[in-house]
Amino acid sequence: MKDLKIELGTIMCSERLPRVAVVVSKTNEFVTAKLLEGALSELQDIGEVTVIEVAGAFEITAASAIAFERGFDGVVALGAVIRGDTPHFDYICQAVTIGLTELSTKGKIITFGILTADNVGRQLNERAGLWEIKALKPLRRFCS
Repeated sequence: MKDLKIELGTIMCSERLPRVAVVVSKTNEFVTAKLLEGALSELQDIGEVTVIEVAGAFEITAASAIAFERGFDGVVALGAVIRGDTPHFDYICQAVTIGLTELSTKGKIITFGILTADNVGRQLNERAGLWEIKALKPLRRFCS
């Protein structure tokens, strides 16, 4: 990617707009749909944006890695994991966090939008709205 250079944590594009993949989980869609709406609104004039839907949060890491292999410059990872009666919640949260962290340590640009909650409720929906407002602001500077 000779047309990109990293300088003090800021990505600057020299000849083209960035390609951004929004990888979104279909599980808990009542939350992820809100996250997706906010992400698309924030990214509408940033460059080429492609939405990639996956079944659940666990699949977000693999889809993100594939997106980078196919030439995307950045990924916005969106999901919602709600605790149940089994340790499955912990395994999924740990797997997606470690997977996306490993991608980011390889120089990949990832916005982490995986929300977690102990139960379904108003707090989860409020956090979805707050995340969409705050977390995507740095991507607007993706190509300045």
